[in-house]
Amino acid sequence: LKNRKVPLLPYFVQVALFFVLSTLNNAAFAYHIPMTVHIVFRSGGMIINMILGWMFTKKRYTVRQVASVLVVTVGIIITTLSASKPKSRVAEVDTTDVSNNLHGKNICSTSTLSLCPCFTSPKIIYPRSSRA
Repeated sequence: LKNRKVPLLPYFVQVALFFVLSTLNNAAFAYHIPMTVHIVFRSGGMIINMILGWMFTKKRYTVRQVASVLVVTVGIIITTLSASKPKSRVAEVDTTDVSNNLHGKNICSTSTLSLCPCFTSPKIIYPRSSRA
């Protein structure tokens, strides 16, 4: 076998981080967030990946790509805010339900934001290692 040009440690770190954050993301279901909001949060990493790609890999994006990601991000914000509102004005809003919902959304947000470097790091690690 040929010697590896790309070290294994960055991949082990990436896999471990992905596992922990995916488990954390699934733990958010315990806080009774709607499935639609959970799916939308999982899609929310596009703007972060775009920013990280622009900052660290010097990737350039077209106006159409940026506009598309902004439209999706606005949709995520609208969906999240609309899912936070009570379904009817007559129903009492239990503060523990609102607190649980907010906690679940915070877990999803943290997981999504922390997972973004997992998708950008190979674009940084591989070119560095292939030059060696």
